[in-house]
Amino acid sequence: MSADHSSIPIAQCWRHCCESRSQVMTLLQTARKWAFSHYSVIRIGNYYWLSCARLDMPQPTHDLAHELRLNYPHVVQFIGIVERGQTIDIVLWYEHQLLVSMTINTSEVEQMWLIEQLREWTSDWEFSATTVLLTGSTASPLNRFMHENYTSAHWFTELPRRAPHRSAFLRKANAALPWQRRLRLWVTTVVATAVVVFVTWWFWPETQMSPPHFQTQEFEIVGIPLVALAQIRDDQYQANLIAGWQFQEATLHDGQWTIFMRATYGTLLELRQQTELTVSSDSQSTRLETRFKTPTTVTPQQLASDQAFARAQLETLLGDWGEQIQWQSRAAPASSFVRWHDYELQWRANAAGMDEKFADALQRLPGQLVQYRWLEQQQELTMTIRFYWLPRHFQEVET
Repeated sequence: MSADHSSIPIAQCWRHCCESRSQVMTLLQTARKWAFSHYSVIRIGNYYWLSCARLDMPQPTHDLAHELRLNYPHVVQFIGIVERGQTIDIVLWYEHQLLVSMTINTSEVEQMWLIEQLREWTSDWEFSATTVLLTGSTASPLNRFMHENYTSAHWFTELPRRAPHRSAFLRKANAALPWQRRLRLWVTTVVATAVVVFVTWWFWPETQMSPPHFQTQEFEIVGIPLVALAQIRDDQYQANLIAGWQFQEATLHDGQWTIFMRATYGTLLELRQQTELTVSSDSQSTRLETRFKTPTTVTPQQLASDQAFARAQLETLLGDWGEQIQWQSRAAPASSFVRWHDYELQWRANAAGMDEKFADALQRLPGQLVQYRWLEQQQELTMTIRFYWLPRHFQEVET
């Protein structure tokens, strides 16, 4: 496989950081059973970085995380954010451990989600010892966040202008590992040694692993990121200011955000002139509507955050506001494939809705807002928050 400037970079792979060659070989055998078609492996310090992917494209493809690590071999702390068209690739490592390698789209909601994750992932980093690679639009929320919060880091704004490293290319899953290829060079001259190596490799014991219960690397989720509460609160505030119309109720269900209005002296035309939301009306009601464009599926890397810590933060927050909020929690049933935990919140009658400080704290948590309802006349507010985390079979693989 030749190094080629036309090679396609990918960040989203099934990954492991291995401590030995035997672990790489065992995991690669497992990847073949799971129908991964290509792999890449590089050595970083005392570790081997292994990535596997399912590819059906004819063009050469290389692992972006491996390529960046080979380009910056002496960097201890690294944040790479590479914008490509409608997607953004994110790569983080700390010393010899790859922490994150994933792809999101360029929507503002996903960028805000990534900003919250970056705060969590790098909370204990020394930024003066961090290298940042940031390409793409300078006007994006993510770009502004990086320049405001990582000013003391060492910065790069362009990818290295060279062909990708040969070691970063993804090879077919049945291709020999690098050290196996080197061993085969000795076959013609050291037959005895080659036979021993072949027998050892052939009879190498396989780790027995349960067959996976999934067909893809993506998992379905519901709700919208809690950071979207800012838009919800602003839409409610703006609805109260519309002349000639009275704000009655606001609901969020299955990503559909709806505000119910009642005319006092205004017309539909005047209503449309005072809002950026979609206006619809029938004999039953008049509504301001929009649909949040949020991911309905996520990858294992996006689920693998410290949700237990986030839940503890939420319960502490709810304890501080116990005089205003009643709440109860429930976990996913044992049969659920993806693990989650729900919190159902109901504001007491004397609370008059959500306090601004509480809303700001809630928006910083990595959860999903599943349901929301506000009755303006009764001043009643209820919502459901859900936290997801890594499925059990992936936890077993990681350990």
